[in-house]
Amino acid sequence: IKSYFEANLTLTKFLPQFNLFDNHNHVYTSARMLSPSKVFDTRLKHTLISDGCIIHAEVIKNSIVGIRSRIGQRTVIESSIIMGNDYYQALEDLSEASQTKVLGIGMDCFIERTIADKNVKIGNNVKIVGHDSLDDHETDLYAIREGIIILKKGVTIPDNTVIGYTEN
Repeated sequence: IKSYFEANLTLTKFLPQFNLFDNHNHVYTSARMLSPSKVFDTRLKHTLISDGCIIHAEVIKNSIVGIRSRIGQRTVIESSIIMGNDYYQALEDLSEASQTKVLGIGMDCFIERTIADKNVKIGNNVKIVGHDSLDDHETDLYAIREGIIILKKGVTIPDNTVIGYTEN
């Protein structure tokens, strides 16, 4: 997990050893024909963003944001891999009051040293922080490996949840 995590985040560096934008060593991906990503008032630093995202976050730093990701207002994401979603939701689902029905990351969240698998629903005011001091652990919602928190595919993390490292 740690080598996968570090190898992917290395791609966000200014000039990584494995360069995705090399004219001689092409990297090909599947054509998805998605809409371009929309970013609103978000400060991006060393971040890769895939197609079809709608991002209202405050800051995304040293991270990878996968296809069709939705990220709410005032959310901060650092050193994380967000896999995104396999599909867009219907407008009726998005208009529901319950954040647990919305794919993606809610408002006022802080996420660091985390891998969020596909189709994860993270409520509002959630704090998920990986740290080297965390012991390996597993629940139905997440696993901790080598200080990295992995949110399992399709899980729902309720509002106000705290996972991982907390300062005393």
